[in-house]
Amino acid sequence: MAINKYFSEKPVKQEKHNVNTYIKSSQVRLIDENGQNIGIVATKDALSKAKLAQLDLVEVSHGNPPVCKIMNYGKFLYEQAKSQKHASKAAKHDDKEIQLRPSIGFHDLEIKARKAKEFLEEGRKVNVIFKLQGREKQHLEILRDVINKFYNLVKDVSKLETRGENYILIPNCWYFINNDLKTSWNPGGFFV
Repeated sequence: MAINKYFSEKPVKQEKHNVNTYIKSSQVRLIDENGQNIGIVATKDALSKAKLAQLDLVEVSHGNPPVCKIMNYGKFLYEQAKSQKHASKAAKHDDKEIQLRPSIGFHDLEIKARKAKEFLEEGRKVNVIFKLQGREKQHLEILRDVINKFYNLVKDVSKLETRGENYILIPNCWYFINNDLKTSWNPGGFFV
């Protein structure tokens, strides 16, 4: 006899918050839809207040008694997912990366330096990665020359920081102050 996979008994996925009748406690600390603390109330009374407001009673924090808030649960989940998505996008695009090889031409090096300056002027850090293949690993003096040429092209807008084998360009705040980019400088020494 074959088991139908669509009707097999699987545990139902537990939501993050207990909502309405799924709140097990007999008493809850209630916060109304305006954010005001009402106090400790019987769960039945809290449910009736939520029903009168045509909203949901959501257990926000576990405790003794649990903290429950009257809110639109669907809207709450939507805003929570939206903020998590926005936070993950912001975290992904914080640093930029530029790859260089020892055999790079000077014109290509200028283009990469111009792109690095754009990133630095946006206030981002730039990770400079050097790709070495085969016998290039034995001639590190060529790599030092490329590093020096590249840094000389971007030193007016950045500081070079080394962490092991990694080279990181950090925006130089004095460049922005002197060139009046998006900030102004007052004699007191604070950004305005």
